[in-house]
Amino acid sequence: MRKVIITIIVAIALIAAGGALCGVAYARMGGNFEMMSFADMEDAEMKVTQEFTDIEVAAITGNVTILRSEDGACFVNAYQDKKAPFEVSAENGKLQKKRDNVPWYESLSFLADMPKVVVSLPAEEYGKLTAKTDTGKITVEGKLSVESMSLVSDTGELTISQVDCKNEVNANTDTGNVEISDVTCGNLKVEGETTNVRLDQVTATGTFDITTDYGNVTFDECDASKITAEVDTGSITGTLKSSKSFDAKTDTGSVHVPEDTDGGRCKLRVDTGDIRVSISE
Repeated sequence: MRKVIITIIVAIALIAAGGALCGVAYARMGGNFEMMSFADMEDAEMKVTQEFTDIEVAAITGNVTILRSEDGACFVNAYQDKKAPFEVSAENGKLQKKRDNVPWYESLSFLADMPKVVVSLPAEEYGKLTAKTDTGKITVEGKLSVESMSLVSDTGELTISQVDCKNEVNANTDTGNVEISDVTCGNLKVEGETTNVRLDQVTATGTFDITTDYGNVTFDECDASKITAEVDTGSITGTLKSSKSFDAKTDTGSVHVPEDTDGGRCKLRVDTGDIRVSISE
């Protein structure tokens, strides 16, 4: 027993000493953790001249932004570690931007800058757009038209704005909010675990299919032929643009929706929380 107590005391002392050393280093660097980073970061710009229709961006760690180019050229700008740069290629009609060789120290987020990649697209219309990151935000914006879109992030926010998608928009994040605005699409599917979902001026000719375990779902002047939204703990609120046949239920909370009409079915489910949805005039 005495040996166990001694071991615990030694462990506490070592942890305290390590904390003290980190505190001294932090103070000497003026409270700037970035100066403690193992990464050697750089800004890199790559111009893409090959033709392509599909876009695929993959980054285990890093923020991804896809937007319209201001000068009609295709550029990929990256803020990256020199020892682990992004790889860019445009082959077989697909622009690919990926980064698989993530160094160990990037898991210590306070000791490494977050890499970033910005893809600037010159044309308005593209085919399949996919972006995936384990840790980081994904943003798609700026008067783009695509056949389909799939955004996936394990830990990060997903933002889509000013996009016309002919088929399905798929947004999936475990921990992070989803914000979609000024978007038209065939179908919209949003999946989250600890996720707030906000839709602003979003219209689907087909369906909305939205699920989140912990979070709120908010509609602002949105519409779809058929709507399904399910929340375990949170609320479903907002305004829709056309009448619906409501099927709304909550186990613990209140429900305020218009009376059933001849519109498309709107199925709303909440385990713990309120449902308050209206039709805009």
